[in-house]
Amino acid sequence: MLPKQREMDGIVKQIYEATEREAHLQSTLLVLCGDHGMNDAGNHGGSSPGETSPALVFISPKMKAISEGGPCPTPPTKDFEYYDLVEQSDIVPTLSGLLDFPVPKNNLGVFIPKFLRFWSQDTDRIQLLQRNAHQLLDVVNATYPGPPLENRCADCLAPSTDLHVLCCHWKRVRELLDLLAKDGDVGFDELLDAFMKFSRHAQGIMSSTASNYDVRLLGGGIAAGAVSALLAVLSFAYGGMMFASSYVEEEHHFWYWMLSGWLFYLLAKAVSYHRRQTLNFTADEGMPKSGQKKAMGLPAWSILLILVGVRITRRWNQTGQKFAGERDIVKSLQSHNLVLWALVMATYLDLGRRICQRGLRRQPFPVAFIVAVSLVLAALGFKLCYTSAEAPELLRGFPAVVLAAADHTGSLLTQARAVFLGITLALSYGLVTEWWPRSVVMWPRTTAPPPPPSPSPPPPSSLRVLSPTSWLLHDLLTLFLITQSRASNIPLFLIFEIQLHALRTTASATSTSPSLLSATDLSTLSVLLQHSAFFALGNSNSLASIDLSNAYNAVAGYDVRSVAVLTFAGNWAGPIWWLSATVILFLSTSRSEQCDGGWSRHLALHTAFAATALVFVMAACAALRTHLFIWTVFSPKYLYAMAWCLAQHLLVTVGLGSAMFALGGGGGASGGGALRRAGGGGRG
Repeated sequence: MLPKQREMDGIVKQIYEATEREAHLQSTLLVLCGDHGMNDAGNHGGSSPGETSPALVFISPKMKAISEGGPCPTPPTKDFEYYDLVEQSDIVPTLSGLLDFPVPKNNLGVFIPKFLRFWSQDTDRIQLLQRNAHQLLDVVNATYPGPPLENRCADCLAPSTDLHVLCCHWKRVRELLDLLAKDGDVGFDELLDAFMKFSRHAQGIMSSTASNYDVRLLGGGIAAGAVSALLAVLSFAYGGMMFASSYVEEEHHFWYWMLSGWLFYLLAKAVSYHRRQTLNFTADEGMPKSGQKKAMGLPAWSILLILVGVRITRRWNQTGQKFAGERDIVKSLQSHNLVLWALVMATYLDLGRRICQRGLRRQPFPVAFIVAVSLVLAALGFKLCYTSAEAPELLRGFPAVVLAAADHTGSLLTQARAVFLGITLALSYGLVTEWWPRSVVMWPRTTAPPPPPSPSPPPPSSLRVLSPTSWLLHDLLTLFLITQSRASNIPLFLIFEIQLHALRTTASATSTSPSLLSATDLSTLSVLLQHSAFFALGNSNSLASIDLSNAYNAVAGYDVRSVAVLTFAGNWAGPIWWLSATVILFLSTSRSEQCDGGWSRHLALHTAFAATALVFVMAACAALRTHLFIWTVFSPKYLYAMAWCLAQHLLVTVGLGSAMFALGGGGGASGGGALRRAGGGGRG
């Protein structure tokens, strides 16, 4: 941030020196302004003084004629009020007056009085103020139809409403103007004070009309959402939070604690399950007795491992507003770059291994190895080059040869397109070879036909041997999501993968016993994991936390659809990944409840929660529409709720998830491929 600030300071200095030096630039006006400020954590979108106090500077050689002088630089203040305080809407009428343009008819700004010094005649100054006041008067009369404003107040000694007070201010302006027209015995300061009282009061009234909502439409929307909502305990607990601004800002704590509580419930369930199975133990012929007893205790240990992962992920990024600046794992790793990149490379290597051994396991090993290595190296190379260009501080301590290679590799646009193209080709190749009729698949050249695979005893657990298609879809989606994530968040996906493996172990059971996790358990866990992962990656309910750093990967120009998809994928990478993991979990168990009706029940439960949550958010925004934080807390939360419902639920969960479930369930095996081992030229 500091190098960029110094760069911009130098640019402003060059412009100003040019206006002083060149005669034809003497009348140039440079307006330097910001649309928002920033808090101590580097975010914005809240209501703190630092976030709502952007800088505004008017720069011109002619400013010396009206400047009163002042200390520079000024000492810092807590309220960020240094020279003068103006509304952002005041910029437009001020520029209109300086450029001799009419003020836009719907503008609510007031001419900044200090610039009146550019005009030496009081008549010119009064004309500027009068034009601005009449423009605001027209806006008021259009908003409040009826008789003209000056006819709406009879007694100004005790005005009863804001509109009544405004009417009295306007009557005072008219009286002074009439008096000035008769004998001219009116001081300019007195007239300026009357104009400013009217204009500022009109500005305040009209700004407040932004909160005049049509309550009937709000109620209709709530009712429409309530029709599709099935209320549940989790939904009620979550919905109740939406009526408190602090809970909305710190929503991540709700999901972290609910996830931990649910996992402890599953842990108790696993312990109880283990005790029952130990007491009622009967040997399974397909597995040694000691091994079966050990397998019974695996779910409890798996859940403990998941809890450890949850503890790490919740400390990975410190999010929210209250403790946004506190130290977290990412900040610690940024001071140990080599450790961070060791974890990043471990994530890429593990992903490459999984693509080779799981997604492409039926392909000849050389082909699978080359495809996996090429994809991983291309993605890792792009991430290194992107980090070198956008965040070089994360590469401090790297060998000079690596940094030089990153700086002289092809453009980021070409590299990103190569990664996305590679993912597309690998997916297409895997699907075609998996679903193509077996009669046209060529065996490797041998002197004799390959022997038929020898039958093997069924596995001792109910975990199905998933088809390569399901794993290929999951692993290639993981590679895409990693590409759209910040480098510091990439190790989280390795932790997610470990948690998924533990969950698959938890979902398994011995061949003589039912699965530990029901479809309802998996659906509830999916909701909790998706929301927890969203916040673990550093997101919050503030618009300031939206990450646009990967929104233009592989995009040459501004393409609204492509940028929107990439932005969503980058910010919802965690929830999208856990949706894919949920598909894997539902496909991993052989119970008919899970495989046949489980996914439909999962979609129904997710729809119920999404609808209920949206109803509560809509109700909170309607009930708190006049709240101080309606624009900074509740309105952004409403936008996030719409993204969760429309994009994450409808498009990702229902659309993408159902497609992955259908493709992974069939897997090119005519309904039974999920249980069949690879043979011939593939690898088992």
